Amino acid sequence: MRRWIPWWVLLAACGNASGSAPRALVEDFVERSVAVACEPVRAPDVAPAPGLIADATDSTFLVYPVNETRVVLLDARLTPVQEIAFERDGPAGIGEVQAIAFDADGSVWVADQKARAVKAFGPDGLRRIVRTDFFATFLAGGVGGVFAAAASGGEAGSLLHEMRGDVFEALPVAPLRRTDFLLSMLSNHVALATLPKGGVVAAHTMFEPIAHIWTPTGGTRTVALPYPDEAEAQLDYEPQMPIDEEDYAKMAVGALAISVDRAANEVLFLTRSGRLRNGRPERALIRTDAELRYLRSYLLDVHAGHMVHLSRIGTTIVVDDEDRWFRCTTP
Repeated sequence: MRRWIPWWVLLAACGNASGSAPRALVEDFVERSVAVACEPVRAPDVAPAPGLIADATDSTFLVYPVNETRVVLLDARLTPVQEIAFERDGPAGIGEVQAIAFDADGSVWVADQKARAVKAFGPDGLRRIVRTDFFATFLAGGVGGVFAAAASGGEAGSLLHEMRGDVFEALPVAPLRRTDFLLSMLSNHVALATLPKGGVVAAHTMFEPIAHIWTPTGGTRTVALPYPDEAEAQLDYEPQMPIDEEDYAKMAVGALAISVDRAANEVLFLTRSGRLRNGRPERALIRTDAELRYLRSYLLDVHAGHMVHLSRIGTTIVVDDEDRWFRCTTP
């Protein structure tokens, strides 16, 4: 086995040496990771095919069922706790659900792609409407507030916004730029998670495994996501448009999904291990501290697409690409 080199040593040695974003390879990633046998569970009747899944509390999470007009709050047993229904039209309507979030006051926020608006709902119906001058691609809520990620092709503006009063104000997070506009759009797709002690993490999904951490006291800092050494060759792969399935398999992946362990103040994100399982890219979960420094990792035996961590039970709920639900023990 090769000697594992701490990620901060690698970052200092090679970060930005060629003008690229900082990188943090985890040596011997597969050997260091724990193999997890995920337990199949029955899909909840209220959300058999989830389109979106989002953090809520340490024991509950949100699900938006594909093509439906409701968002459901589920507990650790996948039992419905609350259901928020909405219309397609009218002031309280959602034309196209793009993202969902749960805030500290118990409101469910839904980003409407068509209306360029983010709307808050409760059991009593519509509570607030906040207009945006950007297309919100992701939402996150928690004790620190509500945050939104913006679609970007690399043009001027910010990737990350915080709701302050009745508006979303830009935070200092510059988008990435690539030679092709559509590749820039992919590069700037981020997943968000709020931190238990305040602030938010915006982790890039494709090409550059980096993330932006914003806190009220520390401002913004960009850090490298821990990245499996088995997938190092993918960091230099540059696809040509149009992109097909073969290209996606060769492209570097950062955080396909992200969640927070509230009890430990740690972050978990879904990525690829760098090797194949049954002919497909193997899924892995990486656990980090609040500064996104590598702690440990898990190799999943299912092709997870959605994930959320429930710290109350020390378990990660995942859903694969065939809408099968699992519980994975990831302490």
